[in-house]
Amino acid sequence: GGIDDLTNLKSLNLSANKIEDLGALEKMTSLSDLDISDNDIEDLGTLAKLTSLEKLNIENNLIEDLSPLFGLENLTTLSLSGNYIRDFPQLEKLEGVTVAGADAQNPEEKPTKPTPEPETKPETPSTPVCAGSKDKNCDGVVTCEEEKGEGWTWNNTTKVCEYTGKTSYTVVNTAAK
Repeated sequence: GGIDDLTNLKSLNLSANKIEDLGALEKMTSLSDLDISDNDIEDLGTLAKLTSLEKLNIENNLIEDLSPLFGLENLTTLSLSGNYIRDFPQLEKLEGVTVAGADAQNPEEKPTKPTPEPETKPETPSTPVCAGSKDKNCDGVVTCEEEKGEGWTWNNTTKVCEYTGKTSYTVVNTAAK
């Protein structure tokens, strides 16, 4: 099993792991001490399910919204410096919680994640299928008649030039009378 099987874990330190998503923690409802500092976390939504949390360190992340923590009735200590919290009245909703670092938020705007450049695949030149005719040159592709001479046409089924030539011939009698 993975980390999400550790449902009875009481204390967990995941600091400095470049974590963005806390989804794997949602079944760890016995956690009382969690350190997720120095990561890339923006959303604390999963933590709302961890009702046993008493001590939480969320320092140095990308957090703006603390509302998922409002229902954590056992929470006593919260360290949150180095985030992007601007709505300080929300801290009043964390009654009975010792909050450290509320005055030490990142002064600049939260960095936006760079949008990944769409992968550009090298264009593979497609071989156009020519319907070889006398008056149509299929975007630069040589027609069958231009390539092989009069009487040759493109067969779209077999994808080859075929000689169709004349279908009827006039027989000239050269015998002397």
